[in-house]
Amino acid sequence: MSAKQFIRFTTDAGGLEKVLRLLQSLSQILAAWSFTNSDALFWLHLKKQFALAGCNGIYPTSWAETFMVEANKFWFYSLVLSVVSGLLRIFWLSRTHPVFRGISTTLGTPSKEYEQEEAEKLRLEARLKGRTLKRRLVTDLFDLFIPGHVTGWMRTGTVWVGIASMVSTTLSSIDVWDRVR
Repeated sequence: MSAKQFIRFTTDAGGLEKVLRLLQSLSQILAAWSFTNSDALFWLHLKKQFALAGCNGIYPTSWAETFMVEANKFWFYSLVLSVVSGLLRIFWLSRTHPVFRGISTTLGTPSKEYEQEEAEKLRLEARLKGRTLKRRLVTDLFDLFIPGHVTGWMRTGTVWVGIASMVSTTLSSIDVWDRVR
């Protein structure tokens, strides 16, 4: 990766968000591995400085904690629906794509060479579409750990949540990278 490619990636809103999310994930992992109380207090203080004011008690409200849990529940539900949608799309791609049905949709009798070229194009298209769908499915599965941890529906530690966030950020960055390249 050249400096020019990195600059192009980070000037895109999606790319910048992925870089910042990756940094946040790394900080979360490092903070969870701190060994002394003073290190833990430092990271806790730093987290409070950058978090939402109402949700961390800076401007205490009665509804802040409930709001955060409910927001994460909706995020969890949307990720579950995205996983189901991804599985259905992969299933339908394997059932309906011309590569899997056979190619006989051209008019007339084309040459064997033309049919082979078209079949290869369709195979490549199906592989790329399938790879993208599978990558997004894995990204959503790893993202489930974040709201699952906040709501208490998934019993995980902060290190695992940080690692899952790092993996999902890296995988979702590929789409942004391909778009800005």
